Amino acid sequence: MMNKVSQKEFLDGCKRYHEIEPRAITYPIAYLLVNKNCITEGVRLLLASWNNRYVQRFKNDKLVDDIEEVWEETKDDIKNLRGKRFENLELSAQNEDALKIDHVFWEWSSRESISDVGAAKALGLLCPSVFVMWDNNIAKKYKINIHYEPKTFNKPSTYIGFLRKVQERFKPLLSECSPQDLWEKHCLELREEDRSFYYKISFVETFPKMIDEFNYSEAKKVA
Repeated sequence: MMNKVSQKEFLDGCKRYHEIEPRAITYPIAYLLVNKNCITEGVRLLLASWNNRYVQRFKNDKLVDDIEEVWEETKDDIKNLRGKRFENLELSAQNEDALKIDHVFWEWSSRESISDVGAAKALGLLCPSVFVMWDNNIAKKYKINIHYEPKTFNKPSTYIGFLRKVQERFKPLLSECSPQDLWEKHCLELREEDRSFYYKISFVETFPKMIDEFNYSEAKKVA
């Protein structure tokens, strides 16, 4: 079982993410594009920045084609999941929401140019109230193996297992304050120029986004 995290530790980790990661600004810009219904452009920007070493293996039009294709196939499920909140999800193997999350993640991760890491990042952008992003270092911290191999759709997936561990670890934080309160406290510690930009585009970090920032900072310390 992962160790629980205090509110101070959580906010310190989120703050550190913004201090050490120059790519932090990419997510809100990609979010702005998605909100303007520029889905392909927003996801492509995020993956080209955060999954660049993997994306470089493929021609640019391959990534664009994969994003456009899988978005069309999963957009209805993604839009339905946008009404859910990560902290309230029931993630048991046969729960309808868990099966839907598993299906959407599998569809995205099975695209050759996107992968498991890219799928979590793309879905963390397209449905930020539900999907928690990861990378190889974060997955390793949670004792989960990510394989870049041909996939078969088996439930529950390793990603659902990851979400369960994350929910168990961070949900206790919400007994102290709401996700909105956590964001407001976190936002106060950001650089003034970042806060100003976020306010201008009406950007608010969700609980899953802040969890990713903490996980990234924590994994970075031991990577």
